Amino acid sequence: MYAVGLSQILIFSNEDIIALTPMQLLLATAIVFLYLGPWHPRLFFSLLIIYLAGLGIEILGVQTGFPFGNYHYGPVLGPKIAGTPLLIGVNWVLVIVGTVHFARAIAPRWSSLAITLLSATLAVALDMLIEPIAVAFNMWTWTQEDIPMSNFVAWWILAALFSAIYQFLGNKSYHWVVICVYIWLFIFFGSLYIFYL
Repeated sequence: MYAVGLSQILIFSNEDIIALTPMQLLLATAIVFLYLGPWHPRLFFSLLIIYLAGLGIEILGVQTGFPFGNYHYGPVLGPKIAGTPLLIGVNWVLVIVGTVHFARAIAPRWSSLAITLLSATLAVALDMLIEPIAVAFNMWTWTQEDIPMSNFVAWWILAALFSAIYQFLGNKSYHWVVICVYIWLFIFFGSLYIFYL
């Protein structure tokens, strides 16, 4: 999916494919969920918390400018509640699960706290690539010209919190398919950052 999207944008200059972002996000999440087991109520509850808290904090951000800065969403990400796409909570789930599993894979002997800090850093690294691309494709728009530093600080704090929740309630595994989705997100937005902007 990511390779097709990249080729359409970078080779064929087909920016209309960005309209398929909601479907791609849901498909990627479905693939992750297939390999996220073993499933149990605590795992489900951790993902539900991340989804609802992620969506809630984004609603707060859109309505008040806190904690990320002043921004608003465009039409690309689909249906909204209070100006915020319902899918943005799914994005938080996808990023947190991917970064935690990736952190566990590259540092299997680290403590949960260290994995939390690494996961949050990986999440912010991805967001630094996503932000200018998302603005370019009208996924969201910042009121000011530059992306505020408060966005990245808030992202790191929230990603650390969500990562801790996932580690405490979720499973202890790290599956290569889940990790690959995160890596592909990084490749996709990294390639667009380098070759498109």
